[in-house]
Amino acid sequence: MAHNDNLYIVHLSIHGLIRGTGLELGRDADTGGQCKYVLELVKALGRHPRVGRVDLFTRSIIDPRVSEEYGQPLEDLGHGAFIRRIEAGPRRYLRKESLWRYLDAFLDKSLMLFRETGRLPDLIHAHYADAGYIGSRLSTLLGCPFVFTGHSLGRTKRQRLLDSGADSQASEKRYNLSSRIEAEELALDVASRVVTSTQQEVEQQYSGYEFYDPDRMRVIPPGVDVSRFSPPGSSPVPAHITEQCDRFLDAPAKPAILTIARADEKKNLATLVRAYGESATLREQANLILIAGNRSRIRDLNPGARKVWTELLQLVDDYDLYGHIAIPKHHQPDDIPAYYRHAAASGGVFVNPAWTEPFGLTLIEAAASGLPILATNDGGPRDIIANCENGVLIDPADVPALTATLERVFGRPDEIARWSENGIAGVDRHYTWEGHVARYLEEVGELVDQISQPNLITEKFRTSLPLADRLIVSGLEERLESGDAEAIAETARIVRDNTPQLGFAIASGRSLGAARQLVEELGLPRPTSSSPSWARRSTTAPASSKTPRGPGILPTAGNPTRFSKSSPNYPASNCRRRKGVSISSRFPTTTTRTPHLPGGRCRNSCARAAFPRRFSCRRGAFSMSSRSGRERARPSATWRFAGGFPSAAFSSTPDVAAITRRSPATSSPSWVPITLPS
Repeated sequence: MAHNDNLYIVHLSIHGLIRGTGLELGRDADTGGQCKYVLELVKALGRHPRVGRVDLFTRSIIDPRVSEEYGQPLEDLGHGAFIRRIEAGPRRYLRKESLWRYLDAFLDKSLMLFRETGRLPDLIHAHYADAGYIGSRLSTLLGCPFVFTGHSLGRTKRQRLLDSGADSQASEKRYNLSSRIEAEELALDVASRVVTSTQQEVEQQYSGYEFYDPDRMRVIPPGVDVSRFSPPGSSPVPAHITEQCDRFLDAPAKPAILTIARADEKKNLATLVRAYGESATLREQANLILIAGNRSRIRDLNPGARKVWTELLQLVDDYDLYGHIAIPKHHQPDDIPAYYRHAAASGGVFVNPAWTEPFGLTLIEAAASGLPILATNDGGPRDIIANCENGVLIDPADVPALTATLERVFGRPDEIARWSENGIAGVDRHYTWEGHVARYLEEVGELVDQISQPNLITEKFRTSLPLADRLIVSGLEERLESGDAEAIAETARIVRDNTPQLGFAIASGRSLGAARQLVEELGLPRPTSSSPSWARRSTTAPASSKTPRGPGILPTAGNPTRFSKSSPNYPASNCRRRKGVSISSRFPTTTTRTPHLPGGRCRNSCARAAFPRRFSCRRGAFSMSSRSGRERARPSATWRFAGGFPSAAFSSTPDVAAITRRSPATSSPSWVPITLPS
């Protein structure tokens, strides 16, 4: 549709190492298939004629242990696609389980980026739980549709750990599973669409969540770049690839059993080595080639990878697999397609023995290269093998069965040839990026015109609030009627003529319906906001105060601000600045269930607010601490702005309305009184 052209789409993928070229897949547990999928999707969207711009927001990393590229604020991917890196928390590289406390900082910086670019996104798509938390908050603040892809889910991981006999407390401490699951629940509650790669994810993995809604879920299998992955004969195998494998092998001409995965316990590489080592027949039939990331010295690897490689090398020695297994230490990203072609040319197969596999991009890459697949009977492999008819499913826990299956496959070379041809044709039919993007835009395009956020947005309402650098805040009482009607009209004109730089907010304890009615009767400007609930009161407010649920309504308990020619200056001198902490989006906008994310501690069992680490909920006072100091509000009514306005701060007295402006040179807030013309 013409009105959907020039779309601006934002993708969020917070953890791992992401850059436009030379992805370091397998470097650690966080840099894997998700990073590759998101990057390829962003590039493919940029090439589509309906998309004007697509940004991938990820975390900025400045660390001597990784490339300087991961600290560049902006990376141009071509065709209107960009990577934008945002500072959040320490500069150094952190594993995803350590990022939770910094997500609100990422949220604030994202809002500031939208202000700098001067355009709000038409769609936000978040990947994994951490980005899901940020994306759901951005969506409700900005009033734009939200799409979520979990990639892997916390409840599934928790169950797998329990089934393996892992200690629940130790698992919680290591993986922050409770925080992850709560963030996934929040994302599922807010999302207009949940995109999955397989039907199994919809039916078995997401179904365990409280906000599971299959009507909002869409299965859109990812694509593969067929220009990079092609069968033998399309391009020669580089000599260095052959040399890296052959130097390990006594009989390099044998067919190859290839596996490519990062050195992670959940990839279950040890089972494949055991299945191979248990059979003298299989060792006579084929060689084993294992590509599991890059390594120089095993003791320098991260603990998880070090444990995996230690076990693998022990198995090699136990089964005396020297001369039968190739384990190259280093490879470049561009070498991966050549490894597939090398194995396919030998008449080999590709094996994915992972414990769980949400999708499995390596399986599509192998199929496109003409390499038959044996893959775990879980998730994506079920759909891929059903669509392509190019392999067989295996039980990742059954070593003897895997051994028998491999022996049988290599005893049937005609079946290997048939599977090879089927895989190439199946990828062309089902798994190209062009087809993926066309289906993707078909599913999400309608959301641009009609927002569908359960329990949150019931009417289409877009906001200019993040683009504003000043804000007028007014009370709302009947006594406003005694003010000067001309002054009210002039205020409305000022707001209208200075949008989006100037925003307008209402501070009221009234219900949403009553507040809207009075706004209409008085002729006040429509409050600038992004969702039906964009502010929450702190626990210092009187218990009898009601929390309204309307656009731009800030609950208060106090006297209203009067509009009058006789009192044209707003008393900005009473405003107290909040130093050192951005207070732009500290309270969530969900209606039915909001999690306490890590660091939040509410001593009053507050069920409707999630306090970040540097906030604490106390009876009679609202505390806020930061690096630059600690302030405690008076135990009267105290309110905090929560609508995506990074430079906003408010008085502890509810009868104050003022503008705050952020200086481009210093980025520090300053209070500016508003003077209405007489």
